[in-house]
Amino acid sequence: GALAAAHPEVAELDCNPVIAGRHGALVVDARVRVAPAAPARPWPSVGAAPPPG
Repeated sequence: GALAAAHPEVAELDCNPVIAGRHGALVVDARVRVAPAAPARPWPSVGAAPPPG
């Protein structure tokens, strides 16, 4: 959801254990794996059509 949309560099999120109760949930421990962002291409791919206009 919102976490993935706001932080596309998060490749994996492991929450363990999660304690659930009447008033919500509590994550006791978490591990986040971050992946490098995809590099921006300085030029279009070979064989790509030119931009319109």
